[in-house]
Amino acid sequence: MLTTTPRRMPGIEQADATPTAFVFPGQGAQKVGMTKKELDIPAVQVMYAKAKDVLGYDIQKIVMGDSQEALDSTLAALERLRLDDPDAVKRCTAAAGLSLGEYTALVAGGAITFEDALKIVKIRGEMMLEASKQNKGTMLSVIGVDDATLAAACEEVAAATRQTAEISNFLSPGIRVISGDEEAVEMVRFRIESKAMKVQYLAVSGAFHTRLMQPAVDALRSALDHIDIRMPHINVYANTLGRPYEVLTVHTMQ
Repeated sequence: MLTTTPRRMPGIEQADATPTAFVFPGQGAQKVGMTKKELDIPAVQVMYAKAKDVLGYDIQKIVMGDSQEALDSTLAALERLRLDDPDAVKRCTAAAGLSLGEYTALVAGGAITFEDALKIVKIRGEMMLEASKQNKGTMLSVIGVDDATLAAACEEVAAATRQTAEISNFLSPGIRVISGDEEAVEMVRFRIESKAMKVQYLAVSGAFHTRLMQPAVDALRSALDHIDIRMPHINVYANTLGRPYEVLTVHTMQ
């Protein structure tokens, strides 16, 4: 287990208080209208106003309508917690986020501004969508199959088809996600389904977190080069290695 020096939100000196950590969800964990009860919070109103200025459209109407916008809704939840249980926010020493949620964690940790995060997430989404159009893929959740068996199945299928099939997400012990070309992932599913407790395709538009997203990398790297990235004032853990940004380069967020 990695041990790091506890850091706290600015102005907090409660060294004897039990620390808290925030974990932000990725895309797909939101639901329509989930910030409706937070619209009376001034900080949330400011966020939506800033988002409209940065993006050029009213994201509040989208969130209240038929979309699922992750960044605004999870930060709105943080503002609600700041009102309902301010001590929990003050005692926060660490944050992390799944996939897209890592950007939310970086905003909460003060590494990037809300406005810059919106710009980056917009570019990220557009480029990943374009990559998905170029390389049509899918993602399969697998529960109860050991990593060696999964890796072997992916390698065999990739070699036989010359397509992509790989373990893309290590969600928790015993839960993995296989991603890649649709045909290849289906072949992996056929090989391992009898060994699994459960397999299920995810409702996604591409093989995210795989080499099929490579076309989006250059554009995202260029965008990151043009924003101000600071060392977070709390420990923010990266998805890739599970280590805090104080020992990683900022480009880990790609």
